[in-house]
Amino acid sequence: ELDKRQRKLYVGDSYGRIYSISVKNGGLITSFRPHNGEISSLYFWDTEDFKYLISSSWDNTVRIYDDSNSVHSASVRFDNIKHRGHVNNISIKQKPRFIASAGDDGTVIITNVRTLRPEAEISDHRAEVQTCEFLGNNYCLATTDLAGFIYLWGTFPSYMRNSLIIDIPNTYMSETG
Repeated sequence: ELDKRQRKLYVGDSYGRIYSISVKNGGLITSFRPHNGEISSLYFWDTEDFKYLISSSWDNTVRIYDDSNSVHSASVRFDNIKHRGHVNNISIKQKPRFIASAGDDGTVIITNVRTLRPEAEISDHRAEVQTCEFLGNNYCLATTDLAGFIYLWGTFPSYMRNSLIIDIPNTYMSETG
């Protein structure tokens, strides 16, 4: 993941470590508090109000780091997004400000970044959730699971929030995987 000016590269590794590295000279800029498992996803979110690095890991957690004043280490802004299985993917919704995280526990947790509180927990998947993605300016979240289904969910502030809109079987996936 690159920052907005494309001068910092954010990297995570299989030991749970996260760094920002200068694209210009390859030097270490910032070292972040490590996770206890492999990093599965990173997202740098740069707005007028904040500069957050959001990470997910196979230690069942999602963390939000404040990288606004990064010199050598960044502070953890929030680390209370916890799944009961590995976290495979995260997605960001710019307005309103939400993070969705998909986990091996079959759930998607949607967290409000302004209040740092859970907005919803969607647990109606048939298997482990591999991906989640907010769909543009729509109040809709797409998810996929290992059973081969694609789901579309209504999200806040839609009147259909946290409701399944449709599930579509993947007809191209074979029974043996």
